Amino acid sequence: MTLSIRVTTDFDCRPTGITGHFRPNMLPMNDQQGQAVVDQTTWLRSRNQQRNWETLMQLISLYAQPLRVSRVKIENLRWQFDFDTDTDDVFALDQDPVGRLRQACNGVPIINYVEQELTTLLRPDVNIWFEPSDNK
Repeated sequence: MTLSIRVTTDFDCRPTGITGHFRPNMLPMNDQQGQAVVDQTTWLRSRNQQRNWETLMQLISLYAQPLRVSRVKIENLRWQFDFDTDTDDVFALDQDPVGRLRQACNGVPIINYVEQELTTLLRPDVNIWFEPSDNK
């Protein structure tokens, strides 16, 4: 049986495909989100969005391989995506079906790259939320 989980965060975690150091010879270009990358500032914006995505995927992957990961959408100034796992209790801790995931992310550094006044540490139920989801 599979488990679907929705992740919502206050941190921009869109996968942009921008990895590595600044490469001016590749500019101008658009990243995988369609954002214009025209200089070092916009490169770093896209790179840091990708870093946040990688951090979340690594946290999830501590316990399970994320399957059928949805596109990240922005809703009410929060970033949200869904993913499935092939085991329905892989993140369970006590009576919380996503307790291990909450525990794993607590205090993990995340990049705050824009004018948002947010902490730079993940805090479950403060700036990142995990919940079982029926959304496909």
